[in-house]
Amino acid sequence: ANFLEKEECADKLTVKSTWVKLSHQLGYLLPTQPFTVYPAGLFSGCIMTTSGIKGDDYYAVWSMVHWNGGALARALSQKTTHLIVGGNQSLVKYRAAIANNIPVVVIEWLLDSIERGTILPTDSYTLHVPGHTPPRVVPATAPSPRVNQPVSQSPRINPLVPPSPRTLR
Repeated sequence: ANFLEKEECADKLTVKSTWVKLSHQLGYLLPTQPFTVYPAGLFSGCIMTTSGIKGDDYYAVWSMVHWNGGALARALSQKTTHLIVGGNQSLVKYRAAIANNIPVVVIEWLLDSIERGTILPTDSYTLHVPGHTPPRVVPATAPSPRVNQPVSQSPRINPLVPPSPRTLR
């Protein structure tokens, strides 16, 4: 077999195997940006996980995170940078995130960060469970987060199309 030399590969697009599998399953080629091996983007270096986000909402979050250069892991780990929570979040994940100083944020943090094109401070989007953390204090100058709602109750987001600020609200 002929292998490409390192120099010949430098200008070639390299995608993850999930791009191949999902493209095959769907019967058409998906956009490559969320599947590049070395993504650059808003969430580069971020490894997020979710709690209480299921089904289509999970896949919408997955695509938004990946499209913007981040990673979404199923389990909380020492590498986790953010825990994104929805409806019925796991108190086990919540407590583990708090114990490890991992920000616990509602989905609106992700949506607003993408819309504004910058990773927003998590303070105004932090979920506090009564009896576990102090009550939430929102500074007067902070962006006004929307009520924590499933992504499916937001305008429908196609997980295979890059989200734009106009489709997120």
